[in-house]
Amino acid sequence: MINVPRSRAARGFTALKRGRPVLGSVPSVLALHVHEITSMVILLVGVALTVLAVLAIAAFRKSGNARLKFVSAAFGVFATKQFFSAWAVFSRAIAHEELEAILAVFDVVIVAALIAPFFLGRGGSRSDVARGPRKA
Repeated sequence: MINVPRSRAARGFTALKRGRPVLGSVPSVLALHVHEITSMVILLVGVALTVLAVLAIAAFRKSGNARLKFVSAAFGVFATKQFFSAWAVFSRAIAHEELEAILAVFDVVIVAALIAPFFLGRGGSRSDVARGPRKA
């Protein structure tokens, strides 16, 4: 059998599969910090959603379309969900099953906020009121 030298990352991965992480190897660094990395990614998504919520509020104020209130609320609840999820993953304070149940409730609220504008009447904006009633 020919002995082929392996890279440092490959040696670390083999040691990690055996349950012995090699300090300094790529897999061991990821294994030690997976909760922190995941929390940071979730936080970045939460920040992006907060920006989208602010933009939706600005669009509502400019256009006066009442339906944008619901879109703003959906983005706000989605951002809150992400911040809560990042905290839960980072702190490990909530078990996985309970976290999934809580996040599912957030999802129901988000979907309800996104569906609500479809059930509004036609008079959803200030510009509709200024034009008067629509003619058939």
